[in-house]
Amino acid sequence: MSEATVHPVSNAMRNSLVHRSLDNAYVQAFRVVVSDPTTAFTGGPVLEAPQDAALRHCRYGLPFDHVDLAAPRHSGRVLRGTWNYVGPVYPHFGHVQAEMVHRIIPSRVLFDCDQWLAVTGKDAPINRFTDLPTAYRDAIAFLGIHADNLKIISEDTHVERLNIVAQGSQFGLGPNEAYLEALRDYSTQRLDDMFPQVERPVRVYVTRTGVPEGGNFLGEAWLEEWLQVEGFYIFRPEDYPLSVQMDVYRKAEILVFSEGSACHGVELLGRRMLQQVYMLGRREDHRGIFRNVLHGRSVSYHSEIFSQPLGYCVLNPQTLEPLGHMAQNLFDVKALGTWLHRNRITRNSVPHIDRYLDYARADLERHISINSARGERMASTAVLDGMREDLAVRLELLRQSHLG
Repeated sequence: MSEATVHPVSNAMRNSLVHRSLDNAYVQAFRVVVSDPTTAFTGGPVLEAPQDAALRHCRYGLPFDHVDLAAPRHSGRVLRGTWNYVGPVYPHFGHVQAEMVHRIIPSRVLFDCDQWLAVTGKDAPINRFTDLPTAYRDAIAFLGIHADNLKIISEDTHVERLNIVAQGSQFGLGPNEAYLEALRDYSTQRLDDMFPQVERPVRVYVTRTGVPEGGNFLGEAWLEEWLQVEGFYIFRPEDYPLSVQMDVYRKAEILVFSEGSACHGVELLGRRMLQQVYMLGRREDHRGIFRNVLHGRSVSYHSEIFSQPLGYCVLNPQTLEPLGHMAQNLFDVKALGTWLHRNRITRNSVPHIDRYLDYARADLERHISINSARGERMASTAVLDGMREDLAVRLELLRQSHLG
């Protein structure tokens, strides 16, 4: 990074992100990480002063973490030295990218320190860099954290000196402006060094067909076939390391996402590192979340909701309520075709609808079969059969309207 680019970013970040060095900081191992709002993020640095609210784990601009009040404050080990706080260790790709790694670049800019502290679950068997979940390890390695400069703690610890900065980006709120600029500086150079002169596809569709157990558009393979005819490369991000995902995304002239965790694969890209970005939305209440992730990183960004909800096959095992993120949806085929054509993503008309009908039926059965085999708590047989019947009726209506 040149001297000319360091100072403006550094000054803007210093003025916009709260940061502090704490002596004898008390850090709790995590009892809970991602969960409901009453227990989520129980652990991490104990920051009880009102002026430290922005340093806590935040969502939507507000503290979202908790402290284990039952833990004795004077117990625990002592960690000597000065350490930058990374955040909680977690295995899920989307959450890692959205909210576990956004203190690292700001800490690099604001603190003269290259020792890093990650906090895992209490007494978790994660002691070495190689023990870390792949999604988490890949992200922090891209940001220059490795076995030689990382300390992982799984018990309550008093840290001699802890550097901590507010998250550069928060779940539900999006990235800080200075943070986006710092990401652009860092990630452009990092990816250029990793993939010098590597060519990538110009038109890319990021699909979810590789995660049939999740909440999805039924029949997405039909859309894949259509977009392949239109010259798109069908990209299954779960088959590639994070760095390759990022390089593919930044080099695409047209990038189309099916809503899901893959969208979070851009979180370590900076301002306008993406070109034309489109997202096919499934959930209205997540539309703003993904806009915050994608919009500032794109030259242009467009999204619409194309889902026709069918129902839920998987339940919360404790409450027996449907798991909202596991909803199954049909495409609103007419609206989708119109939107794709209007945005010049496709030139040809909607392909033969019978292919969509076949794929949608197969996807529902695969979703049920995979989650049953995984031991998930499934909806009753009556509910599942009702979804099958509803699907058959809707698909027949779709076929008739398409023929008409």
